[in-house]
Amino acid sequence: MTFNQDQPAYISLRDQVGERTKRLLVWAGAGLSAGAKMPTWAQLKNNLIDAARLKSKTLDSSSRIKAEKTIITVLNEKNPWVGFKVLRDELLGPTSYQDEVKRSFQLADSAPVPNAYKNIWRLPIQGVLNLNIDRIATRAIQEIKPSTTPHEFSGDQAGNLTHVLNGVRPFIANLHGTLDNVSTWVFTHE
Repeated sequence: MTFNQDQPAYISLRDQVGERTKRLLVWAGAGLSAGAKMPTWAQLKNNLIDAARLKSKTLDSSSRIKAEKTIITVLNEKNPWVGFKVLRDELLGPTSYQDEVKRSFQLADSAPVPNAYKNIWRLPIQGVLNLNIDRIATRAIQEIKPSTTPHEFSGDQAGNLTHVLNGVRPFIANLHGTLDNVSTWVFTHE
């Protein structure tokens, strides 16, 4: 599939970048990290469900039946926040849940940075609102602009760092947290 450069949205963005009429922010979702073989949110949920199924096989008969019913509930749950909460609290427990999330992203520090991330940092952007916990957006700026140190923070710190949004240095707001700091993770209902 070729990119259509005649799209009105593309033309508007191209003009804004060229004229530097507005400060640009990039909203980065899981699709960008998929190029580095990181799981999307749906794939992460499936990985957690697979771990819950394995764990259920170690349970006694009545507990296994209950776990299997709960897994079906998670599979049918439309709200991912609720699904992840049930996986953590009712099926895996906090430790297994954290271990499985970390296992799913184990290549985050060594996978090649996708070109899409690099190209983002070649634009005159102010920052990235990052929905990924893998920190590949941070690795990308380090590759493209090694002398630049961005302000990097988790979503739970955003309220205290609003001054960064208008600063000179670029920023990366890891809205769902970072893989290495479980206390920053935001993918359950609460």
